[in-house]
Amino acid sequence: MKPLLMWLSLAVLVAGCSSEQAENSKAAAGGGNTAEAAVRQIQEGLANNNPAVVWESLPESYRNDLNDIVRTFASGMDAGAWKQITDLLNSIHQLLTTKQEFILGYPSVAQGGEPEKSKQVVEGASGVLNALLQSVTDLEKLKSFDGHEFMTSSGVDLMNHLKSISEVAPKSPGQPVGLMSLSDVRVETVEQLDSTATLKFTSADGHQETVDFVLVDGKWMSKPLVDEWDEKMQSTRESLKDLPEQMAGLKFQIIAVTGMVNGALVPLQSAERSGTVQRCRRQYDGDDRRTGRRFWRLWKSVRRRRLNTPGLQPLSAARARSGGNKLTSVVARP
Repeated sequence: MKPLLMWLSLAVLVAGCSSEQAENSKAAAGGGNTAEAAVRQIQEGLANNNPAVVWESLPESYRNDLNDIVRTFASGMDAGAWKQITDLLNSIHQLLTTKQEFILGYPSVAQGGEPEKSKQVVEGASGVLNALLQSVTDLEKLKSFDGHEFMTSSGVDLMNHLKSISEVAPKSPGQPVGLMSLSDVRVETVEQLDSTATLKFTSADGHQETVDFVLVDGKWMSKPLVDEWDEKMQSTRESLKDLPEQMAGLKFQIIAVTGMVNGALVPLQSAERSGTVQRCRRQYDGDDRRTGRRFWRLWKSVRRRRLNTPGLQPLSAARARSGGNKLTSVVARP
């Protein structure tokens, strides 16, 4: 499932074609084949709940890279371990859906004093899980994964629920512009040339970011991402070559951990009163020391041997160059 998280990082990509020698901001404001016009195309698509514009903004070779990574992951993943993982995610989804009243009444949630916002977050999280499960549960289908199909089906629901969460999520002054708020920012051209451009993004709170773009096979993309794309794709492929061998050692630990967590969720799923939920909470918080120690021993063992997929790690070099700019960084983490 981790490769799918990459779709959440594609806010940096914008569609476009080649342009005439710049008339700078005048040309961009008037539309045409400029970086600014391409960004506005993405903004319009996101505003209309059409995440497929992000996928279509990629050069064909980049789309092939991402399809290939997901398919390779699916081919190397152990079916039994994957079923355990998706069964656990489905159990969490069911809990968020059927026990919402109890979750909202949980002290640490209720003390927030904003029940409507809390409800929106819980419903949004449930929706995100449901959208992902529709696409990732069947490992055989993932072996023929198609990014465009994902973006025009489950991707639409995923986008809607992420937007819902983003609407009520705490925001800090000067927070970098991300995917969910890209459609709300003001875009201006600083410089527009034949194959390079610099754009300034201004969010509603006045925070500004300047981003360099380059033309790649007729598509405008952020320069820091382009600079690291080939290296990250290659390192991800190299890691995925070892996935079957790594899964041979991790399979039973994954099954044990997910099975234990799934079992712990059963009392919560069958709870009919808030008091039952509270008793379960106290148990999981440490009353059952033996189960807790066993769980953490297994979890730490998995963590020590977890898969290292560089393509899903932060693009640290890109972030360093951009000052932590989310528009020029892959933000998905393992």
